[in-house]
Amino acid sequence: MQDLQGTPSNEEQPVNTQEVSNEEIAPQEPEFKLTDEGIEGDFSDWGLSEEGEQPEEKAENPQEEQEQKYYTKEEMEQLGLEKLDPNKIPPELVPFYKSMQADYTRKTQALAQERKLIENLLDNALSNPAIAQQLMNDPNFIQTAQQHPELAQKLQAVSQMTQPQNPIDVITEQAKQFVEQQLGEEFDELNPKHIVALNLATQELLQSQQRQMIIQQKLAEIQSSEPHFAEIDRMAEEKLMQMPYAEAMKIQQALQNGDMDTVLNFWNEVRKEFYNSRLNNQSGQPQNAPEPPKVEGAGQGNVETKQNIDVSQIGNLDEDAQAQMLIKMGLV
Repeated sequence: MQDLQGTPSNEEQPVNTQEVSNEEIAPQEPEFKLTDEGIEGDFSDWGLSEEGEQPEEKAENPQEEQEQKYYTKEEMEQLGLEKLDPNKIPPELVPFYKSMQADYTRKTQALAQERKLIENLLDNALSNPAIAQQLMNDPNFIQTAQQHPELAQKLQAVSQMTQPQNPIDVITEQAKQFVEQQLGEEFDELNPKHIVALNLATQELLQSQQRQMIIQQKLAEIQSSEPHFAEIDRMAEEKLMQMPYAEAMKIQQALQNGDMDTVLNFWNEVRKEFYNSRLNNQSGQPQNAPEPPKVEGAGQGNVETKQNIDVSQIGNLDEDAQAQMLIKMGLV
């Protein structure tokens, strides 16, 4: 109530306690501000980080997190030495790691020695067809050589050496070499003179090869009917070594050129000497050599032999007696 003069009364006005209490307990709003980088403020009361994400939970056991970075022994064996990270090897597996290194070194050195040996064999095979054939017939060698990729080119070259060649290609190549030797210049497929010489050389080689085949067939027939073929053959080789050079070359050229008459005449002479020597050693007295078996020349008939002796008893005779019987039968 106001007094008469309009001044306020000394009596205090009543206060609304409910409004005061509400102002005291009301939580303060967090302060935020907008910047170029986004909204900044204290988000801790909201349980969020500044980016609005949930805070990461820290590892309960830091030691356990560190141990998970190390390899196990099984993992090291599975990965192999080349893929291992030395920083992930635990102290207790360091000796095992060193043993892996030592084993790797030994294997590397062994492979290097193996590769060197195989390379030497392949190099020798490239200049020796017999060695090449022997190596290519060995599956273990081929499998081992294939484990060294750096030797693949040499292995292929040796393999090609042992592949069957076309006879025509072989003769043609030989004819080219013959032409080059005769003309003294490199063979030129566009040179008419070279082509004519090649055709003539090819025909001569084919004829020579045919004559050689005939000789080989006749020698095979003699071998099948001559029980002492190997001994006579060795005697023939020894006689060639002892003959004058010109006569020996005549026999060698006859073998190469397919001269049937010269080869058979030489063979029969050696055979006579062999049997004369054998019979003389047996009786102590010189005897005439047995007649040689009838060997046809090229284009003649079959071999004829006399068989008027009972051969059922031949198994009961000694070697010398068997030889005499064969001589009488005309088989030797």
